[in-house]
Amino acid sequence: MELTFPTPNFTSKLLEYKHQLDFLRLFEQKIHRYYLLKWARRHGKSTMAFNILVKECLKYSKRRYAFIFSTYKSAKNIITQDPDMMGMLPSQDFDGQIWKLNRSDLTITFSNGSILQFFGADKVDSLRGFNAYGCVIDEYAMHKSDEIWTAVVSPVLTRNEGWCIFIYTPKGVNFASELYNMVQIKEMGQDWYCSTVTAVESGLISHKELEKAKKIMGITLFRQEHLCEDLADDDLVIIKQESILNLEKVNRTQKYNKRVIAVDPATTGDECICYYMINSEVKDELSVNHRDTHVITGWIQQFSNKVGCKNIVIDSIGVGKGISDNLRAAGLNVIEFIASQKATDNLRFMNKKAEAWFKVKEQIEMGRIPPLTDQELKKQLSAVKYEYSGTNQRIKCESKATTKQKLGRSPDRADAFIMGVWAYDKLPDENRYKWISEIDKQRLRRQNGSSDYSVLGA
Repeated sequence: MELTFPTPNFTSKLLEYKHQLDFLRLFEQKIHRYYLLKWARRHGKSTMAFNILVKECLKYSKRRYAFIFSTYKSAKNIITQDPDMMGMLPSQDFDGQIWKLNRSDLTITFSNGSILQFFGADKVDSLRGFNAYGCVIDEYAMHKSDEIWTAVVSPVLTRNEGWCIFIYTPKGVNFASELYNMVQIKEMGQDWYCSTVTAVESGLISHKELEKAKKIMGITLFRQEHLCEDLADDDLVIIKQESILNLEKVNRTQKYNKRVIAVDPATTGDECICYYMINSEVKDELSVNHRDTHVITGWIQQFSNKVGCKNIVIDSIGVGKGISDNLRAAGLNVIEFIASQKATDNLRFMNKKAEAWFKVKEQIEMGRIPPLTDQELKKQLSAVKYEYSGTNQRIKCESKATTKQKLGRSPDRADAFIMGVWAYDKLPDENRYKWISEIDKQRLRRQNGSSDYSVLGA
């Protein structure tokens, strides 16, 4: 069967993308009405779906079709900023057809009366009452729930005898994986079809590139993104409980003497936790619950005097900025941690937060962290998951709100601990200054204006 599409450049690439060609031939036959495509990342899912929708709009007059993304923002970005996708629209004299793009209401209207409209699954109310003869649901596994399908799309397509294509790369075990399994074992009937395409099977990505991706993202994400495995939630946790428990079996001796107070600030009812850490081991803690930053600053200063440590690492975004400025003005050595800041390895990580979490993960797995005794800290550390995000598919941590919803409280202890370990390489080794003569101490005192040698660089 010869397949042609409004944009010749898409048609010409079908021979390279055999999995697309096979599916398009199947779709043309209209044997099924519902299709679940669980395909690996970078395998042309959205591009193919868009071409199908445009072709259907040109083929049938006075019909409405829908392209539903996981969020409204994603839908808007596609229609306003993605030249690769919008470049798939045919020239405006194709078969005498003229189309008009409306970026404000995210629609493409064709001269035969058909309309292609873009939606976001996070705005369910905007879809109420909509009518469509065909629909593509993009990144189905990333939707918050299956409400778009069960409550909105399915009833409309049942009435119109329409079709729907679900396209996604796995994201844990959820409603998408459950639906796929039911279709696979024929529980959903002959109207349903499912397909899995992995990066290894397709051959689109070279073996060298796949090996490189495996090293960059780790085996767990590689299995999900390129091998299309439906991983359980535990597989996507950054720091696993078993790794934390294994710390009790490791014998270690500490060569250095590095001290820091790690502060995760809060003034909105969450716990403001302060950990006094020596060589990544929590030795003492302070919990503050107050809305006044000056009061919080005062308590941290008292805690600093109590433990005899003037090195402070603090999350200095938002309310933390005021506290860190106050602490610095009080003469403390403040190391700012900005979670959203660009990661050092920005090809792998979305931001500094993700990079810091993975640094601690590696330290724990290598047994370089002393055993943890705080049960709440252990629980919080083993609760945070990670995912792929952005155009370049970099690693990021799940949002703090998501973790808070799971735990029933904010993971403040975990955040403070992560910062404390992250700051380790930036701290001075105080053992280095034990041999300094009194004359040298006086010289250092004059140069640095301080008698606290712990603030001097190692």
